[in-house]
Amino acid sequence: MYSRKMSILGMIIVFGIGIAVVIVSLVNSPLPDLTPPERRFSLFFWGVENVNFEEFDEVVTALQIETIYVGSESPDKPLDLNSNQFKLTFAHSKQNKLNMYVIYDQNHADFNQNETEIQTLIDKVDEFNKNSNYKISGVAVDWEFHTTEEYKNLTSNEERVSMLQDYVNVMKTTYTYAKEKNQKFVACIPTFYDKLNESCLEEIIKEGCDYVQLMNYEKANMIENMAKEMEFAKKYNKHIETIAELQKPTENHGGITEEITFFNDGIDKCQDKFDEIDDHYNYRELDFCYHFYDPVLELIKNKT
Repeated sequence: MYSRKMSILGMIIVFGIGIAVVIVSLVNSPLPDLTPPERRFSLFFWGVENVNFEEFDEVVTALQIETIYVGSESPDKPLDLNSNQFKLTFAHSKQNKLNMYVIYDQNHADFNQNETEIQTLIDKVDEFNKNSNYKISGVAVDWEFHTTEEYKNLTSNEERVSMLQDYVNVMKTTYTYAKEKNQKFVACIPTFYDKLNESCLEEIIKEGCDYVQLMNYEKANMIENMAKEMEFAKKYNKHIETIAELQKPTENHGGITEEITFFNDGIDKCQDKFDEIDDHYNYRELDFCYHFYDPVLELIKNKT
């Protein structure tokens, strides 16, 4: 009987110690991070050939920019990574601890030519990075094949989906190539690919890039128009950016209408819309991008 009492007492002591250990571990374990993610902002930066760095700093500071996407002032004049002005811009980005991507923005009818030129740009970035401790992050592909006459002249949905699939195939190949060079690879896409073919959209988010940037330019429907892209980004745990247009409205330049641009609304209204999108989706990997530097600079100057 004595030994049995001791056995029961021992079990009670062991059980009590176990409970104590659990309580201590719970007290000492870190609480889950329930704070909302900080918003991160990026900026398209066409025309580094003529940048004024004092004004550039003003924009970066005012908008809390962390990433810039750098391209030439003209598609007919490819960005020269060896030019003094690019090197100055790169050095300035390093000083400000900005992530820098270079933009591919050609729209050749021959998809093989696009593939070759994207890989060539990746090679140029790789060569540039070999000589610098601070690296260009990678390549952002703003290849808008849907704006070409070849695409516009297609007469059936099947033909359009076939061209979209060809685009996805090239992006998958060049994404693999970029990963081999330890570079990030970004796909800048419109918000209607899901209407054309959901499977193609899912494929490019899953296998064709590190993340997508959405040309989310229909102001009234920015939240609704990115729903499917957000669904796939969350499914594959991918980063995603939504871009707001801020160019001056003019029917003679790319169809920039009041329905598209925040220029006349102002920076504050654009940021309010970003807040709406962020609150709606509540996704830690969702970031926000301004298109682009020149009109943003003008709006900031007018505001001050």
